[in-house]
Amino acid sequence: MSNSPNLQLPYIDANQNQKHVTHNAALLILDALVDCNVVSTALAAPPASPGDGQCWIVAVGGTGAWAGKDGQIAAWQDGAWSFYAPKVGFTAYADDRATLLVWNGTAWVPAVPTPSAAAATATSFVQALIFG
Repeated sequence: MSNSPNLQLPYIDANQNQKHVTHNAALLILDALVDCNVVSTALAAPPASPGDGQCWIVAVGGTGAWAGKDGQIAAWQDGAWSFYAPKVGFTAYADDRATLLVWNGTAWVPAVPTPSAAAATATSFVQALIFG
């Protein structure tokens, strides 16, 4: 069986039995990654009582079921952990930081610069317009 190139959604083969299994697997991936909302980016160990469908970004130094999954999206789905490696441009809203994050290839960073960085950029732009 093959998968889609971007989200690795499993394709349904023409002669496959139980097509619903593959279809449901693809829906779980979409459910975790589309409009992704993560509870926290600060945990390196799985929470004791995750709710079905809740997601986290695994902090550096992942342990237990999260060992070796640093930076990945960990989703509690159907009573088990699923892990999704981000690709450049993936976004997730982090509840604990109240900010939208984007994966830049090496780290999750704020999608919008901090107000001080945005102000500095705007100031530089205005100064360039005025003073050339």
